[in-house]
Amino acid sequence: MTSVAGTIRFAVARVSNELGEDLEVQVFVDDVEMTSRGAGLGMSPFGLLFPENRLVATTEPRIVPIARCTCGTYGCGVTDVRIRRQGDVVHWDWLHETPADHGATFDAAAYDAEAARIGADHTWERAEDTAERLILTGVDHAWLDAEGLRLQFARPVFDDPSTYRIVLRTTDRGYQVFLRFPLRGRTPVDVVDEALATLRTPPASWPATFSPTSRTVTGPPGIAGRRWRQERFLRRRTRKG
Repeated sequence: MTSVAGTIRFAVARVSNELGEDLEVQVFVDDVEMTSRGAGLGMSPFGLLFPENRLVATTEPRIVPIARCTCGTYGCGVTDVRIRRQGDVVHWDWLHETPADHGATFDAAAYDAEAARIGADHTWERAEDTAERLILTGVDHAWLDAEGLRLQFARPVFDDPSTYRIVLRTTDRGYQVFLRFPLRGRTPVDVVDEALATLRTPPASWPATFSPTSRTVTGPPGIAGRRWRQERFLRRRTRKG
């Protein structure tokens, strides 16, 4: 069953969760915020709005993640929405941890305008957010995919703000791959051109580090070059007494 909702509005908000500070895309239907009523926390704009605005409605129905667990993980909490355009309306059908017992229908012109507005709204961004958006939208994802890589995220290292890090994953999901760029007084936006230039070169030439995602995987990935080194994660000691 689907009811006519009347209005839809999106907003990007900065929130705190179990892992620290996070970003979420909130969804308001008739001025009621729906992601908190679903899985609990809206999806990050990085992935939902960039590099592609997945809220855009097409005649081909598609299922889009819209909310995740309040811990920040999509998987232990899930709310999806099926978005489909039909004539002069756009339909939303809630899936999994649903915030309502019925879907919603919106005027297509109003929906299109709001989806376009949130996709173009960067007023919420800090320097590191702008840098991540520019990298996500500036990288050649098809070329990376052909090289067996997918970009996961790009931002300063949480416990080392002097270093900007790009994290990729091999398409076979066997490895994470890391590129680091020193900030040295620069802002994250200042390293965007350098990062994108590096991502346009063959991966074998990168000064990358890697980490297997399973203990059963040993050695570097097949795309690794001579400069690649395995990531060393040091276990922090805790003081007793």
